[in-house]
Amino acid sequence: MNDFEDQLMRVFRGNLPMLPQNINDNLVKFLPWIFIVFGILGLVTSLSALDFLSHSGWIMMGMGYVGASYITCFFALIVQALAVAGGYFMLTRQLKGWRIALYSGLLHLVGNILTFSIFGLLLSLIGIYLLFQIRESYN
Repeated sequence: MNDFEDQLMRVFRGNLPMLPQNINDNLVKFLPWIFIVFGILGLVTSLSALDFLSHSGWIMMGMGYVGASYITCFFALIVQALAVAGGYFMLTRQLKGWRIALYSGLLHLVGNILTFSIFGLLLSLIGIYLLFQIRESYN
């Protein structure tokens, strides 16, 4: 991952403007919580979309019904679970937390590209940009 991470670092740190240090300090404090809160909200939303919160969803899954929307929701579950885990480990300033959050952001980016979501694509790019702004805080 280091070569890929270095390439992304050149794009998000080398070509784009740096944020002031006081903003970076605030991002280190609050970005993990943002990942955790929105990850949990995304998990609940994905579970609701899968109908896991109702009996009919379990019956349809038991009958082998797995449509495209179910595959999309399973993908979203994985991305949101990674966001929660990354945010949790980022709270303790662990590099693995930063990397997990990065994986979540990259998977979110891929999902937005595949679904042609321009707004989601922009949010993913901003999230990855912010992650690279605070990279030095996680060693």
